[in-house]
Amino acid sequence: MRVTVPINLPPNLEDEIKNKIASVIVEGAEQATNLYYDLPPYPNKTQLRKALGVGNDKIEMWIAEGLRMTRFSDGDHRFDREDIRKFFNDRKL
Repeated sequence: MRVTVPINLPPNLEDEIKNKIASVIVEGAEQATNLYYDLPPYPNKTQLRKALGVGNDKIEMWIAEGLRMTRFSDGDHRFDREDIRKFFNDRKL
């Protein structure tokens, strides 16, 4: 059995709810499309290339320009996700 109860909201409250829902949806979409959220906290070069859709030459160029790496072990160098964000934020025009 299904019971339907109509709810009548004041127009201003209805608009406020619609605006809030819209802002939550937009914020969620922005986060979902932000490639940084796809990265683990310490991605390796392969993960970074895949997430950003670039080649190894581009990663090497960014390293030469100051993108910092962290040495986890002798053969395991990774990036700090926060360092990646800072690197790109510093490049904004």
